[in-house]
Amino acid sequence: MEKEISVLKRIKYQRFWNLIEEVASKNVEDVHQINKEITNILVNRAVKEINDFDRVGARYIADLHEHVDFLQGLQKAGYTFTDDSLSYFAGWLIVQGLDTFKKVVEYPETLLDLTEKGVLPENEGFAYCADDAYEVKRRLQLEKKKDFEDEDKFIMLLNEELYLAGRSLNQEEEDI
Repeated sequence: MEKEISVLKRIKYQRFWNLIEEVASKNVEDVHQINKEITNILVNRAVKEINDFDRVGARYIADLHEHVDFLQGLQKAGYTFTDDSLSYFAGWLIVQGLDTFKKVVEYPETLLDLTEKGVLPENEGFAYCADDAYEVKRRLQLEKKKDFEDEDKFIMLLNEELYLAGRSLNQEEEDI
């Protein structure tokens, strides 16, 4: 059972980075446009995949807050940060792609090659891409419905799908 859970987690992380790489390959530099691209891709995915993306992104952001060597490396390289600015920086770093993410986490001083010394780039909106996608998906589905009864039914089904996706993820985490 543990092996199956490990494979499922690896698939979720792989899908996460595939989406990030798809957006990064478009060479968009504006973080607002990057977030819009991510959201647009997520809108066309199942609710469970949107939820998976949100959870994986949140896990990376949380892990960076606890990565002592990384945090010390940032400080040694001349960067200062608060909890919030570190989260926003993590969002920026994630959307740079997996190779850059790994490189900067392992060698924080390489950030100097990507940014102005002492200034951490930020992408606060990254943390909201999945929420935005879910809301757009919900709104688009509601626009297709003609009467109130269908709207209520749709909302119940969509909320149930989200609930089941969350429950499934929580169960997987408990099994580990």
